[in-house]
Amino acid sequence: MNWAGLHADILESISARLTEPKDFISFRAVCPQWRETITRTAHARFLPWILKSDEVGVSVNVLFYSLSSEKYQEIHVPALKGRRTRLAGFGAGHLIGIDVDDDLSAVLVNPLTGESTALPRLPERFRGTITYGFAADHEMLREDDVSVAIYNWWPTGHVRIQVALWRRRGGHGWAVLPSERFWTRMPKQRSRLAAHGPEVLEGEIAGDGEEGEMEMQWVHDMDGAHLMEHGGQLRDKVIFQSADTCCHVLPAGDNFVGLSKNSIYFLDRRRRRGDAEAYCLCKWDLLQRVATVVEEIPGDWDWNLGRWFLPTLKY
Repeated sequence: MNWAGLHADILESISARLTEPKDFISFRAVCPQWRETITRTAHARFLPWILKSDEVGVSVNVLFYSLSSEKYQEIHVPALKGRRTRLAGFGAGHLIGIDVDDDLSAVLVNPLTGESTALPRLPERFRGTITYGFAADHEMLREDDVSVAIYNWWPTGHVRIQVALWRRRGGHGWAVLPSERFWTRMPKQRSRLAAHGPEVLEGEIAGDGEEGEMEMQWVHDMDGAHLMEHGGQLRDKVIFQSADTCCHVLPAGDNFVGLSKNSIYFLDRRRRRGDAEAYCLCKWDLLQRVATVVEEIPGDWDWNLGRWFLPTLKY
């Protein structure tokens, strides 16, 4: 059989079922014909990884755990070299790195491709605060671009104060918005940022006297979940984040092997053997309205739960 001459439809059907980036890369490396037929950006998302730690050491290696292969993946990220980095967020296949020694300096980097973008310096009011964030891709913005939101917390770690919003292609700095006006209106405000820039958006928000809307409860006892990213019209994997920084994933597509699309998956510490706690993949059944443990995640995990990451070569 002439493997190099396989029809494009067959190659696309096979590549779409590959759940790990390294398998996709190996698939394209079989021969020039396969590589030409299946472009690097053809695969929108792979199955989720879990970020092992927020801290990046001098080796600039970032450690993930893959639910698909049930193995750890260590990715070398040269763009983080020369700084002590705290990974403050994720999204659109990127990580948001904050410089530990200069907390107003941040970088957006795709760990698979190594491509990075230095973010504008955060506003001075963010200095000395604990910051988290997320990136949103073009499926959320309905345009070919990536935006970044970074928010800070009170020293108690429970209340959001302000949100800084930036659009990569805009060439402008950050728009700083009150958090209570941002979380329930994210799509509209990102659109206004893209169209008019940060100054206009800040002015509109300042003149808007409406109170924030009620937060949605996707999962029992997990209030205030906000949509972070999805694969377009909610057909693919969906990630949302709750007010306590825990992240959850809804496998809306059929290609989520072994996971039910009637459930929302999250990470939590659960008692497993006697009084011992374990870090577990759990699911919330949307029909039965009950949470159960799916599997125990191996290894030692710190207190910060729920760092889902959808790797992609697309952006």
